[in-house]
Parts: sequence; structure tokens; C-alpha cells
Amino acid sequence: MDLPSWKHELQTDLVIIDALLLEMHKIKPADDAKLQHLKDQITHKLAAPINPGNKKILIFTAFADTANYLYEHIAGSFLQSHQLHTGKVTGGDSPKSTLKTNYDFQSLLTLFSPRSKEKSSVLPNEPCEIDILIGTDCISEGQNQPVANVCQLFNQATEDGRNMQVYSDLLGKAIRSMMDVQEDKDLDSLFSGGRTTALVNTIALKTQELSEDVLRCIDQAIPLPIFYQLTFANRIKIKAAYKRPSDADAGKWVTESYFETDWLPIESSRAELPVVLDLAGLYEHLLRSLIPLPPRAGESLKTQVERLSLLRTKQNEYRKLETRLNNEKQFNRKVELNAQLRVLQAALEKLKSIA
Repeated sequence: MDLPSWKHELQTDLVIIDALLLEMHKIKPADDAKLQHLKDQITHKLAAPINPGNKKILIFTAFADTANYLYEHIAGSFLQSHQLHTGKVTGGDSPKSTLKTNYDFQSLLTLFSPRSKEKSSVLPNEPCEIDILIGTDCISEGQNQPVANVCQLFNQATEDGRNMQVYSDLLGKAIRSMMDVQEDKDLDSLFSGGRTTALVNTIALKTQELSEDVLRCIDQAIPLPIFYQLTFANRIKIKAAYKRPSDADAGKWVTESYFETDWLPIESSRAELPVVLDLAGLYEHLLRSLIPLPPRAGESLKTQVERLSLLRTKQNEYRKLETRLNNEKQFNRKVELNAQLRVLQAALEKLKSIA
């Protein structure tokens, strides 16, 4: 072995690494776009929670270093701005929180999910709760996952649906916290690795209303087209988003508008599946059946969705213009607004036409 050359190469590598570290230290939390985006998401969820009054937020990362970093730059700011306590649990060090008392792993989970873990009996003398929990996969090992408003994935291993067992377990438990799933297989189809159409069967809602934010969270995590079969009080509804591969990156999927049926009796008869050549054709047929705008001859699914989106935009413009007309007092201005309405009406009829 040429030891002098080896030593020289190692010393050269060390100089390069030192230079990289020096450059990295110039990047401050304020420059971290991902961190700032996460803070904005938390603020948005606190202002408009999926369930009224529910401020619980679970931030999951695969790495303890990331959990420590997030806790350092999130806990203090949200305690000061929103008076919310944050906890951190990882497999490598002791649990930590912004509460005055030091609590162990189980106690922090109890404070995060006080109802499911019976905080009133276990920790009756602690008046506060943990609203933001930052953790690694140690949370999901043998635990009854706390009720959480949102599941935010950091450092996801893949973007193509493979090797997602840890993430699917965690996201599955987050879904269970927001809706009743009757069987495990109802969740399994969400996390299949192949690029096929996934159909989620028999998800029983706890209330009739389900925020699209919940479904969008699932759709953004799973790079597959998904149909949701929702049930509530002996009624059923089918709901799905138009999902397509990104034009900029074929490895990513874009989730656009959601389409749905009305609530129907659960015993309603179902139409026969069409004869198609592949799953892409089946997906297109099923999704078109949910879109409230008939397709034109030879029109692609993407073009049909874009036409519906433009139609809805024009309809909003029409309603706003009608409101302005009703509030207008000047005759000349009313004439102008009526003319604009006629132009919009013609555009609407053209968009609705299947010719």
C-alpha cells in the first residue's frame, strides 16, 4: 500500500469536507425553504383544522437528527405565537417537550392523545397537553397511534410507492384517527407498490362531511389513482381526484380536482364494469362517470377536466358580475354589465356544448 499517497488523499478530502461544512453553516433556518413551508402548513392547519377545535399535529421523520432540528426551530416559536406545547420522541435519546415537567415516552403520547390514552386517569395533575408531536418510527412500534390532524412526512425514502412500509403504517394509523376503517384490507390497497388503480373499499366515516384535505393528504402520499368508497348512515358515495403523471417529472403525480357522486342508498344497484383493454382505460371510464360534464367526441380525459375547470371559473365570474349588476344604480353601467353577462353566457354555453 502506498501510505504517503493514501495520507495525501485523505488530507485532501478533509480540506474539501471542511470547506463544505463551512458553507453549510452559512445556511440559517430562515433560509431553509422546507422548514418555512412546514411552519406555514402548521399555521394554516391551526387556523382551519379538519375537525373543529382539533389542533393536534403529528410531524414524522425517518431520522432523529431531523426530529431534533425541527423541534429546535418549531417548539419555541409556536409556544410563543399560539401557546401550543410541542413534544419530541425518537429512539436515540430521551423524550423532550416544552412542558415544565420532564415526561417519559408513554406520558408524552398520553399528553398528545389525552382521550384515547385516558390522561384524566394517568396524569390528572397535568393541566396542559401536547399539540404538536415530532417523532420517528419509534412512535408506531406497538403503539395505539394518537389522534392527529395531519400527517407530515419528512425524508420519505421513495416517491414511487416502493419501500413505504413504515410510512404506510403511520399514514394508515393517521387515517384511522379520522375515519373508521372496517378491515385492514381497506387500507392495504392504498399502499400497493405497482402502478395500478387503487380502490379503497368501505371506509365508514364518523361524520357525513369529510374534508378534501384528508383525501388530498393520502393522494399526495400515494403516487397512484385512487377511488374512495365512503359510507355513512347506510348511504354510500364514490369520490376520486383526477391524478396524472407530472409533465415536468414523469416520476411524480399531480392531484387536481375531486369529483364525486351524490349520497346514495347503500343497497343501490351498481353498473357493470366496462370492457376495456387496460387499467388506464378502466380508470378513465370510472372517473368520467363522476365528472358532471359530458365528454365531447374524441376528447381526452385531461382536456375534459380542463374544460370543466374553465367552465367553473367562468361560472364564478358570471355570479360575481350578476352581483355587481344587482347592486349597480347607474343605467349606463347596467347596460355595460348586461353586455358582459351576455358574452359570458355565450362562453358558458360553448363550454357546456358536446359538439
